Amino acid sequence: MEVPERVETAKAEAAAAGVPASCEDDLGRLLATLAAGVPEGGRVLVLGAGTGVGTAWIAEGVEGRTDVEVVVADTPVGTFDLAFAVGEGVLPAVGALRPNGALVAVAMGDRRSEWVRRTLLQHPDLLAVELDLAGGVILCTRR
Repeated sequence: MEVPERVETAKAEAAAAGVPASCEDDLGRLLATLAAGVPEGGRVLVLGAGTGVGTAWIAEGVEGRTDVEVVVADTPVGTFDLAFAVGEGVLPAVGALRPNGALVAVAMGDRRSEWVRRTLLQHPDLLAVELDLAGGVILCTRR
């Protein structure tokens, strides 16, 4: 998948603001792919959106669909079929997942990252795998 124009725009806006884009293209492609599979009437949550590059990738995945709601928030309200969470938003996102919902969790490299990593990988309600993307991504599905 080529890098979509909306993603290039989000990257350029982040660069102009002096903020490095935090969502690498491989991670973005994963987000777009998972977003495309959200069921009819589904909801997507973005926590810790930062520069909006990840959100742009998600928007690409749901392009043309009016039956999916994408929510960018600091705190989850309701339940979701897909969540993309960075840093502090990772653990609240777990509780907001619907059964069979997916979480793409990105650690921020701080002291808590290892604790969050272990929590996700050992969580009794999640099936999780660590991916070698963006310096540490965990993909989870709620059982």
